[in-house]
Amino acid sequence: MRVLQVITSLGTGGAEKLLVDSIPLYKLKGIDMDLLLLNGTETPFLKLLKEQNVTIYTLSKGNIKTVYNPFHIFRIIPYIRKYDIVHVHLFPSLYWAAFAKLLSFGKTKLVFTEHNTHNRRIGNITGRVLDKFVYHQYDTIVSIAKEVDTVIKLHLSFKKDKFKIIHNGINLSQFVHNFSKEENTVRSKIILIQVSAFREQKDQVTLIRALRYLPQNVNLLLVGDGDKRTKCEDLVKELNLSGRVSFLGVR
Repeated sequence: MRVLQVITSLGTGGAEKLLVDSIPLYKLKGIDMDLLLLNGTETPFLKLLKEQNVTIYTLSKGNIKTVYNPFHIFRIIPYIRKYDIVHVHLFPSLYWAAFAKLLSFGKTKLVFTEHNTHNRRIGNITGRVLDKFVYHQYDTIVSIAKEVDTVIKLHLSFKKDKFKIIHNGINLSQFVHNFSKEENTVRSKIILIQVSAFREQKDQVTLIRALRYLPQNVNLLLVGDGDKRTKCEDLVKELNLSGRVSFLGVR
């Protein structure tokens, strides 16, 4: 069985991290799995997969806006024909792969994993009509959480047997560590950490505000980047929490 994973790029994000962790594990189990990127600009995640000898195809590089080029539909068609299953993640890969499958007239099975509870097309009449046509091309729609599953079912109104929930997994072996007795003792500082993009639905703002009501020895580390980061940095200064909150950027 040959499987192709398709995703917009390997920048930072949960979908990207899931592929970086899972593709090598699939290959260890004897599954022939490759990766297709709409944008193959070099990133730390991409470097990790290259080091593990994963076969990676790239349709463009440079400006991330190139992923919205509809000509990717025709570039994807030859890959669609080579694989038994094409597993797609994120927009606009969602659209381009669906149209490529239609134009290929092939029997390849399409799977899409929904990673988010919100996108600009939800709540939009035109977006809903387009989405229903595009999602209909997929044999299975996987959601990473119950909340995501609920939202996408309401948005599409398809039969329930088209949907599955597969929770994001974490490769725990990467984090196994034998702590010394000294490390296990109670520390003077309690450290909270959030790892996510600075987007509205990640809601770092509430976490920062909550820090005011916690003891002074509680510190917060925020890992990631995004549109809302500046707003959060300004809020930290406004609440006089600069000594307790650190912005660590992309890691």
